[in-house]
Amino acid sequence: MLKKSEIRSILLSHSLAPIRGLGQNFLIDERVIEKLVRASNIKRGDFIVEVGPGLGVLTDAVLRRTSNVFAVEIDRGFVEFLKERFGDQKLKIVHRDVLNLDIAGLALKNYGYKVVSNLPFNIATAVIIFFLKNKISPSEIIVVLQKEVAERIVEKEGKSSVLSLTVRIFGEPQKLFDINPGSFYPRPKVVCSVLKIKTKIKRDLNDLGIEKFLEAIRLGFRFKRKLLLRNLGRDEEFDLFELKKAFINSGIDSSARPEEVSFAKWIRLVKSL
Repeated sequence: MLKKSEIRSILLSHSLAPIRGLGQNFLIDERVIEKLVRASNIKRGDFIVEVGPGLGVLTDAVLRRTSNVFAVEIDRGFVEFLKERFGDQKLKIVHRDVLNLDIAGLALKNYGYKVVSNLPFNIATAVIIFFLKNKISPSEIIVVLQKEVAERIVEKEGKSSVLSLTVRIFGEPQKLFDINPGSFYPRPKVVCSVLKIKTKIKRDLNDLGIEKFLEAIRLGFRFKRKLLLRNLGRDEEFDLFELKKAFINSGIDSSARPEEVSFAKWIRLVKSL
């Protein structure tokens, strides 16, 4: 593991610092990085997109397995550092805000790719949704993020959310393992987790329409403490009598709150509307 003194020295000598506004914490524990890379199952020739490579510690481990790595970095200072460390020939560095990334421009459409990243806390969910919704989506997303967020995405019974349901539209999420704060610099105040999402849109959703499903859950969760039936009944598009029939057909209790309804029941409900 890189010592904190070494990290400070590198940052100081290059006038760099973690981007606080993004909630950036560098993953520096090489044992954890190796475990993350093994979980990513990277094969020689795979195409990998890494978001926010920072000092390139994870980048280096990924490059040992494949030379097709695109490092997307918003900070010019880190871009210059990565060029100095790896060179343009070895690492494909993209100086851009990832949420404005032109994936088609990376020529990944014909190859397929994975996202393997230690995500800045403050944009983690936005980055995940960006890649899942993209027309050229990855085959897998393997990322480090806050444990609380990872568990919200994985969705325990009775704890559905707009985030967990949206992710489930596009793939199957799985929390792999936790990472202690001591594996990062600077040390975060929370435990982190590695989340893996295998992307695959459900056939049922292809039939009924993704946008229809997204709109239904948006309306259903607009007042979290209200009953789902009442939330949906506020919209002129839905007739209350037909809504009650749809609830019965979907096996949803009329007194259920939005978070109490499972993904499978949400699909049945939207199909019935």
